[in-house]
Amino acid sequence: MYILGLNKKMNAALKLLTFFLYSASMYGASAEVMSSYEIVKIDSIGQVIEKIKSYANEKSLYLVDLDDTAFMPVDPNLRNANSDAYHDFMNKLDQEPDALYLKTVLYEKAEWQLVDSVLSGLICDLKVKKATVYGCTARGMGPLLIGETSEEFTHRTAQSLNIHFDQHKIGLELFAYGILFCGKYTKGATVKRLLEESEKKIETIVMVDDRDYNLKSVAQAIEQWNTQKKQAIKFVGFHYTAVENMDHTFDKEIVAMQLEHLIKHKEYLSEEEIKSKMTNEQT
Repeated sequence: MYILGLNKKMNAALKLLTFFLYSASMYGASAEVMSSYEIVKIDSIGQVIEKIKSYANEKSLYLVDLDDTAFMPVDPNLRNANSDAYHDFMNKLDQEPDALYLKTVLYEKAEWQLVDSVLSGLICDLKVKKATVYGCTARGMGPLLIGETSEEFTHRTAQSLNIHFDQHKIGLELFAYGILFCGKYTKGATVKRLLEESEKKIETIVMVDDRDYNLKSVAQAIEQWNTQKKQAIKFVGFHYTAVENMDHTFDKEIVAMQLEHLIKHKEYLSEEEIKSKMTNEQT
């Protein structure tokens, strides 16, 4: 009786194993369905540029964050690293009756710089290898300045620094000028919507971002996508921390003079221009 019971249990186990193997052959094993992902912390794009380029082909999608990854303001008081000073500056402008005009003057004059000088060249190299390269920003869309939307201003800034994303036609309202404007949505949710609308066959998504939670958000979204669609898109994230190690100190007196000059003369002077002005007044 014991041997007969054991044989029945073994037969049942064999049937279960046979069913599992058949299911795996039909739908793919779970290890293949779920995407593998890797997040690497870097402080220089130049040091890992060959690794970044190694994934480039016609079935790869690159997503490049903008603020503090691709570019940042030249003046320290306008940078995200000094968000308190920036918001204080903007709040004081908001108290002026012509606040929108003053902000337009500010953003038309303020200068931007690449965080890493190799980025524009890297994007060109990726496109030569037939990879698709999009910007991916937390900025929203809509009116920003007089006669200019957020997406127009962002595109103009990127172009001025020789950053040119692929401007494909995609039926996604959060996409413009080759840039995903996530706004109120997480980057993971936005990328998932991009996958739904894109006709491109994607096998690998590579993302560079200064915020690790954005990378994890996209990684989780891709895992969900792979599970739902029975796909195996690989995700590689680069947590880019260069801005964290930069000097963002600024002179509060200079910032106060910038604000006063902007309000009084409707002209924005950079930090260097204010310093030059102070020197001339002293001589």
